[in-house]
Formats: sequence, C-alpha cells, structure tokens
Amino acid sequence: QWFISMEKNNLRAKALDEIKKVQWIPKWGQNRIYAMVENRPDWCISRQRAWGVPIALFRCKKCNRVVKDKEILDFTAKSIEQYGADVWFEKDNSYFLPKNYKCECGSKEFEKVKDILDVWFDSGISHKAVLYDKIKWPADMYLEGSDQHRGWFHSSLLEAVGTLGKAPYKSVLTHGFVVDARGRKMSKSLGNVIAPQSVIEKYGADILRLWACATDYREDIKLSNEIITRLIEGYRKIRNTIRFLLGNLNDFKKDRSLRYEDLEEIDKWLLAELENLKEKLFKAYENYEFHLIYQNITNFCINTLSSFYLDILKDTLYCDSVNSKKRLSAQTAMKEILDVLIRFLAPILSFTTEEAYQLSKPEKESVHMEYFVPIIDKYKNENLVKKWNLISKIRFAVLKALELAREQKHIGNSLESDIYLNSNNSEINSVIHDDHINLADIFIVSHVFDGEIDNYYVDYTDESLELNIKVAQAIGEKCDRCWKFDESVKKHENHLCTRCQKVIDEQRAKV
Repeated sequence: QWFISMEKNNLRAKALDEIKKVQWIPKWGQNRIYAMVENRPDWCISRQRAWGVPIALFRCKKCNRVVKDKEILDFTAKSIEQYGADVWFEKDNSYFLPKNYKCECGSKEFEKVKDILDVWFDSGISHKAVLYDKIKWPADMYLEGSDQHRGWFHSSLLEAVGTLGKAPYKSVLTHGFVVDARGRKMSKSLGNVIAPQSVIEKYGADILRLWACATDYREDIKLSNEIITRLIEGYRKIRNTIRFLLGNLNDFKKDRSLRYEDLEEIDKWLLAELENLKEKLFKAYENYEFHLIYQNITNFCINTLSSFYLDILKDTLYCDSVNSKKRLSAQTAMKEILDVLIRFLAPILSFTTEEAYQLSKPEKESVHMEYFVPIIDKYKNENLVKKWNLISKIRFAVLKALELAREQKHIGNSLESDIYLNSNNSEINSVIHDDHINLADIFIVSHVFDGEIDNYYVDYTDESLELNIKVAQAIGEKCDRCWKFDESVKKHENHLCTRCQKVIDEQRAKV
C-alpha cells in the first residue's frame, strides 16, 4: 500500500491550524473534523482495482526501489493529461522510460505500480483542477452533507495543505439528509419516497425551493405531503401579500412618492419596521440561515402587514381620493415594502418574484439582476417602533372588546361601533391624545372618544394596560360608500359622508 505521512512536513499540525481559520457552518463541524484529523492514522491513498487514476510510478524489479526521476514523472503526467488515464495501462514501459534507463542498482528491468489512487484523493484535488488556474482559489465555500467531514472536506483539506500550504476553502457548510415525517430514511421498500420532480410538476418549482429553505438544514430535513401542504399555505400568504401590494400600487407612479418627512406617522413606523426586517434578512443570508429568512418574511407578511398595517390602510386605499396626501403616503411606503419583499425573496422564490417584478417594473430586465435593498438609516426609529408596539397592544385589547360585542349580537361590522377609552396610565393617555394618529382608523371603527358613556354594548378592561374600553352604537348614519357612521351623512342626498362626497365630486369633475 501507499501512504501519505501525517507527521512528515508537519501535515497534521498544519491541517489542524488551517481548520481554525475556516468558517464552519454549523459551528460544531469544526470540532468534528478537528478530532478526525487530530486522531487519524497516515493516509492510505492506494487501492487495488482494475481501473482508476493510476499511481503512475515504476519500481525496480531487482532492488524494489521506486523511480523518482523528475523527467520521467513530468512526462508521465503530461501523457496522462493529454491522453487520459488509459495511457498508463495501454502503453508499455518503453513509452515512459528513456532508452537504456538504469536504476541506481544498475538494473534495467522495471515494473509499473498497478495500484490506483483512492477515489477520495481524486475528489480531494478537485479544487486544484477547477479553481486554481481558472477562477479563484481558495473556494468561498464547500457544501455537502455532514458525512463529508470524513470524506471530501477531509481529503481536500489534507491534499491542499500538503501541496499548497492552506485550506482549499474559506467556509464549509454541512446539511442533514432528507427523511420522511417520522424521521426515517426514504426508501422504496418503505414507500415513503417523494421525488423532487413530482413536487415540481404538482406544485411548481418555487414550492420545492421554499421547502428547501424553510427548514433548518443543519438537522435532517423532513419531507412529506403534509409538510408540503403547510408550506403551500405559507407561500400563499406571501403571494397574497405581494398581490395586494401590486394591486394597490397600480395607479401609483414613482414621481408621486412623498418625501420621508411628509409621510404619515403610521407609514414612518412601517418603514422603521422594514429596516429591522432588512437587518434580520441580511444577517440570515450572511449566516446561510435561510429558514430564518422564510420565518421573518412570513411573520412580517402575516402579523405586521396583513393583520395590522394593511388592514388599517384599506379605508385609505379604497375610499380616499387618489390625490390625498394620506393615500400617497401609504403608497410610498407600500412601494418600499414591495421592493424589499421581491428582492429579498428572489433567491428563494425565483419565479414568483420575477413575475411580480415584471408587473411592478416592466421596464427593467430581471429581479435577478438587482441587488438587495440596502439599509436606509433615516428610516430607523426605535422610539416610533416602541410607540407603535404600544398602539398595537391597545388595538388588540379593543379588538377583544369588539369581538365580545359581536358575539353578543350587538354589532356585525366593527364600523357600527364607537369606542370610548379611559385610562390612568400616562403612556396610554399620551396615545389617546396624540394628534398624529387616527385611532378610529387603527381600530377600524367609526369614532374614538376619550371619556365615559352611559349607554354602551360592552364594558371591557385590560388590566395589563390599565385601560377601560366601552363599545357603543356609532353616532350618525352609515355612509353607503365607506360604511363608516358619521353625522355628515344626512347632509348629502346620496347618503355619503363628506369625505366620500368630495371624492365622488372630484371623480365626476375629471370625466
């Protein structure tokens, strides 16, 4: 057998030192390969097989000495490079050895070494063949399953350190293996195999891509029809959010964007939250934690956008004038949201984001030619985030009170209600009396008052907020357009509130 010594030229010590310089993802990979290299024996690189990459050496038949003549070795290497490994087996000794070549012992009789190289040695030099003279060396990353700490990662490290003095990679990422929902290895005998192509054909490539990214690959990755079904729900929520944004930006042109200073406070808050999201996404991409990208974006779409921000904006988007500052402010923020979602999702939902991008920017070539949206420092505002977190808690409490009124059959739609708030908490009161926010819009009711009322449907107190909430019949009559109750409705013949009447008049004037 043929061996590479782990001690000669300090190969072991050098390899261990290089391991410490590499970024291992996950981090336990460093300890694993370090222990393997630290305790391994000399590397046996020869195998006795009929065909493979030959250990292209000659041995003297008389004294058994190995020929180490550089001229012969260089010619042999050049011949194999030119004609392939078969040349070693097809040509006789005279092709490789100079005429009358003698061993140091005086013998002219030599035999070829018939052993071939271990296939791990073959794969271990791939970095040299692929990168060294053609692209860039070392590789940015080696990516494989966790079994390769003993295989490809290992052999590549030893070969590169031995010949070039450093590791062939800057980082190494290892992933688990695909298993079924019960954690069992997939096999035909168990009948639990799900072919990737079948998922693509049934649901589309983006669903398969989302599955690959939504799971923490550092552990074994489960795959089943039930898991795919759940992922489709997550995908649908992301897609519906993008569709809502596209639909409500259809009449919005870039030149109508408002300056940040002129935005409504709720839109400034949203942009602050968007910056927080971007920071999480940048960090997740940098650390290859793709499951956190899916989790953070899904959470943002469901909780920050659909359940809160976009829900509050619907009245503004659907009922305000297209020229209203409030609506333009909302659209300015929504355009930023759409751009961030499309670009940051592009590496994962490649086809969905391209479709959305072409609808939003038909003049551009492709989302895959874009960069991620950079951090915009002026959008950051932790005080605003803190304030709106409190507003969100107040809204949640009000929604509980409204739900009680709905359960008791007092109301159907929340716009049939007015809300009366009472609190001894100074922070809560600062929100109630804040002129920069419209609590009626935030709660999706007709009016919000600070104070008491004698006739009400529900009396609800949130002890944690020190907030008393009373739900009462909305004052005024129902507007047929926006469904809000308002005293101004009775002033207009077509049963519209003053706001809606102005919008209709404006639209008629354009016709």
